[in-house]
Amino acid sequence: DEGGGSNNVVATKQLCSAVGLYLRRVCEQHDVTSIIEEVMSELGKKHMSLTTDNNLPPEVFPQLVGLRSFMAYVEECAHITWELCVQTPPMVVSCEDQEFSVERHHRFYNADKTSTAILSHLWPVLLQTPTGPILVRGTVMT
Repeated sequence: DEGGGSNNVVATKQLCSAVGLYLRRVCEQHDVTSIIEEVMSELGKKHMSLTTDNNLPPEVFPQLVGLRSFMAYVEECAHITWELCVQTPPMVVSCEDQEFSVERHHRFYNADKTSTAILSHLWPVLLQTPTGPILVRGTVMT
């Protein structure tokens, strides 16, 4: 190989492996502030739509943000999510399903056992890759 193509492929794989190893080693020290800010922005948008569509009192979200325990929970979720992302392969958190599947979900104790339509995700599905295998089934309301 005149262009060194196979050497470049090996070097690239070694570099990716080294970067991945480094990220996994230091992921707990990663500053997740930008992740928290994005989560809080999305929660604020969701709160506004719920306030408009479902008569949710407008003071609910500001009260949640004021709770130290709520913010600690959001921060811990951001750290865990970052740790899932730097695994090889990156793990996937999924809460997009619209239909109940016994392979992917548990029903919450007071869910409608006769319905297959997912009303809300209480806990996401955790997958090893976007196509599986499923590591932890999600919990849903039907």
